[in-house]
Amino acid sequence: MGSIADAGNAGKSEIGTSPVVSRLWIYPVKACAAVPCEELTIHGGRLQGDREWVLVDAKGKMVNQLKVPRLCLVRPRVEDGRLTLSAPGRETIEVSTSEGGSTSRRVRVTLSYVPGIDAGDEAARWLSEFAGQPLRLWKFDPKHKRKSVTGRGQVAFADAYPMLVIGQSSLDDLNARVPTPLDMLRFRPNVVVDGAAPYDEDEWTTARLGELPVRGAMRCMRCGITTIDPKTGERTGKDPLATLKTYRRKWSAQVVFGRYFNASGDGVIRVGDEVTTVSF
Repeated sequence: MGSIADAGNAGKSEIGTSPVVSRLWIYPVKACAAVPCEELTIHGGRLQGDREWVLVDAKGKMVNQLKVPRLCLVRPRVEDGRLTLSAPGRETIEVSTSEGGSTSRRVRVTLSYVPGIDAGDEAARWLSEFAGQPLRLWKFDPKHKRKSVTGRGQVAFADAYPMLVIGQSSLDDLNARVPTPLDMLRFRPNVVVDGAAPYDEDEWTTARLGELPVRGAMRCMRCGITTIDPKTGERTGKDPLATLKTYRRKWSAQVVFGRYFNASGDGVIRVGDEVTTVSF
């Protein structure tokens, strides 16, 4: 088994070819299911529609899949500014912020305290019944400006940066090492790139996704959420963390997989866009 240096330098993209954006996702409700997209919009340095809602418990603390794994089965959908939620065995619900309507409390997201607008009792009942514990749904306060960790971008309830990029070949390399292949959605990326060598994204200091310039930030440190099957909401064992620990600790005591990026300006990323890594 190779070292991370072997994996990270296992050849760059073939000469004469360019990687392309192959899949795009947003996560309207933090901890809930992904929404596939044909394009992503960056405005004001923020990925629009991503992690704009968050779940909190009875004490006002953020709830993620580590606390309630089956939240990954809640499927959000956003149309014309309206959020709907669906889940196995539940009727679809349309969510409104009109009941609360004011910024009331703040929830801690990594090192920040972020204000949210309560989405009301109906959404709280629906989510609490599905989760089996009291939950409330908050929407990011649009009047608030939350900078990414490095200050080059904007985020809502995302942990630290506007977007997470993973190469498909990186997952392919990992899947060659684990007993059972894993789905990309275990890692909750926003952008998947085809055509790069395994772990090339680790080294992209600057890049262009189509016409949008982006800057590499920290590599993504992985947690136990990756051990939850997004199709079933069940924990499936120690992988991928156990396998990643054997070769993905170059930058951190924790294992890393994928890299965060800040956008340098406004623009749109589309499936099929060419990915270039020239400086700008």
